[in-house]
Amino acid sequence: MAASDDDRPAGAVGRAAVGSRLILLVFYFGLAIGLAVYAVAFAAKLVKMAANVLVYDQATMILAMLGLIDAVLVANLVVTVVLSGWRSFIRDRDGSDAGSGLKVKVASSIVAISAIHLLQLFFNAEPGGERTLLVSVAVHLAFVASALMLAVIDRLGAKAKG
Repeated sequence: MAASDDDRPAGAVGRAAVGSRLILLVFYFGLAIGLAVYAVAFAAKLVKMAANVLVYDQATMILAMLGLIDAVLVANLVVTVVLSGWRSFIRDRDGSDAGSGLKVKVASSIVAISAIHLLQLFFNAEPGGERTLLVSVAVHLAFVASALMLAVIDRLGAKAKG
C-alpha cells in the first residue's frame, strides 16, 4: 500500500531526516553483537553452575539460578528493543504504530531485573547491610511505580485512539 501524501516528508530536509534512520542500523547491529557476547557470558555461568552442582548448597544454587534468570531477562530486553526499533524502522505497511507498548515492555523488564537483583541482595545480606537493602527496595519501588504509570498512560492513549 502506498504512503499517503501526509506521510511523505517534504523536500530535502524531510528526506534527510528520514534517511538519518540508517544511522540506527549501527546501534541495532551493536546490540546484536553485544547480545552474542552476553550469550558467551551466560554459557560460562551455566558451565560453572553445572560443574559445581554437587558442591553448591541450596542458597548458592538458587543464587546461581537467579543469575541465569537475570541474564535471560536482560537478553529479552535487548531483543525487545532491537525488534521494536527495527519494526518502527521498517514500519508496517498499513502505517500502524509498531512501537506501541514498547515503553511498558521495557519498564516491565527493568522491574523484573530489579526484582532479581533485590532477591540476590537478600540472599547475600550481611549483618549491618539493612541500609543497602532499604535503598535497593526504594529503587525497586520507584521502578514499579514508573512501570505502572507508563502502563496507565499507554492504556489511556490506546483508549483515546479508539
